[in-house]
Amino acid sequence: MGAFKNISNELKTFFSNHSFFKILLPLDIILLIGGLGVMILNEFISVGSLLYSIAYYIFLLGLLLTYAGFNQKMLYIGFFTYGIIQVINVFQGLLASYGYMNYHALLTALIFGWIGYLIFKRSTAPVKQ
Repeated sequence: MGAFKNISNELKTFFSNHSFFKILLPLDIILLIGGLGVMILNEFISVGSLLYSIAYYIFLLGLLLTYAGFNQKMLYIGFFTYGIIQVINVFQGLLASYGYMNYHALLTALIFGWIGYLIFKRSTAPVKQ
């Protein structure tokens, strides 16, 4: 598996040695989906900047914990979903009455989409003997 799996194992070891993260390790998918859910909800109904910021950091923590658990499927789903949220932000800017290009959202969508694609490609590749 190489470095990708080794980093995951080291993260899991690190998180397992700290009591706070040890409690959060089984909640990786809940944190990931919960953070994404609030951010998706914010695209349709404003939840406020504080709640959105908290959801963003919960999402990032969920990504780290999911990577530590080496759950590749949920990892690339998380990256793809966040990339889609950013694509929605790009189109909202373009379709606004004064029409602007949100380069931050575009670059974020490209980065998260590319990382999600790499993880997807790696998880669906046949295992070499």
